[in-house]
Amino acid sequence: MANDEDVESDHSGVSEKLRNKCEKICGHCNKEVTKSVKCFKCKVDFQPSCLVQASNKKSTACVHVAKQEMQPMATTRQVYELADETLFQNEQVENQFLKMKIKYLEKLLLESQSKNKILIQNNELLLEKIHSYDKKTQIDNNRAVSERDNILRVRRDKVNSTSLSLDSSSKPEVDVANKQNSVSSRSASMLGPKNVKDMSQKPSQTSLTTSEVEVQKHNYEDIEINTKRSKSLHHTSNSMNEMTSYVSDEQWKIVERPKKQVKKLICTGLKKTDGTINFQGAQRKKWVYVGRIIEKEVSETTIESYIKGEVQGDIEVKKLETKGQNSAFSVGFSSTKDYERVCCPEFWPEGVVVREFSFRNFFSKTKIPPRIG
Repeated sequence: MANDEDVESDHSGVSEKLRNKCEKICGHCNKEVTKSVKCFKCKVDFQPSCLVQASNKKSTACVHVAKQEMQPMATTRQVYELADETLFQNEQVENQFLKMKIKYLEKLLLESQSKNKILIQNNELLLEKIHSYDKKTQIDNNRAVSERDNILRVRRDKVNSTSLSLDSSSKPEVDVANKQNSVSSRSASMLGPKNVKDMSQKPSQTSLTTSEVEVQKHNYEDIEINTKRSKSLHHTSNSMNEMTSYVSDEQWKIVERPKKQVKKLICTGLKKTDGTINFQGAQRKKWVYVGRIIEKEVSETTIESYIKGEVQGDIEVKKLETKGQNSAFSVGFSSTKDYERVCCPEFWPEGVVVREFSFRNFFSKTKIPPRIG
């Protein structure tokens, strides 16, 4: 802001009379001010239009401050004011920059939150899949353990059965000291047991050692092979027995399926009939089923008159028996052109059904008469 001396020097052109009469005078045009605008820097009153003309638009400083800057020395008050202005401007710029940063960071936060939500959902899905996979692996492991236990149990049973068979097949030990017992045992072995119960009641005198049992447990595969071989030999011995065959004296009967007779077409006549010939061949016709016609009262003449309006050849119309309220007809055409013309959907009114006629549905087959006597 300018001092009082500077302001007086700037307004030297204003007369003292005007100053005494008017309290406010424009600092640009030196006229009386009705609606004044005071400059916040130099504290001088201006008219609104004069303030716009007097101000320097390129800088924030007013005209009076610019004139005083051209002087060699400036007052300390002006220096402080300029420093405050620059600080205020810098603070505004910093505030704007910080606002921009805050907006950018808010956008980044929103994006990161959306990505985190997606990752959380993916993690939940992965956890579900891992849980299901763990369940499957547990089930498979339990099955494998049960199968392994079953296999080991079967192998132990086989080893025990083989050890029992070896115990039963081993020879009993004979006491050499007692001769009478030896003689009795020899005679008993030669004569054989009197009863099966006696043999079962006698305990086995021999038993396998632990080393032999361990060897049998380790070599259970060889034991299985030996048992299979013994079974195969047993089967071959049964197959060597003689078998008697019974053959009947009756002769064989050959059964043959009767062949179907195929009716072969030899030829068709082409000779035109004259007055001398009293007979002629029937023309082959292509038959069409015309159905789903409303009302039972529709006659053959109405259908025939409808078709003959656009067909040149001969036609034959027959009314069919139907169960419902609609009526149906069979129409025969002698020429293929008429047949193709009639089979178009544009030929018939809406709702009428047209297809190839099947004789099996409407004409019953000839019944075989019953046998008499």
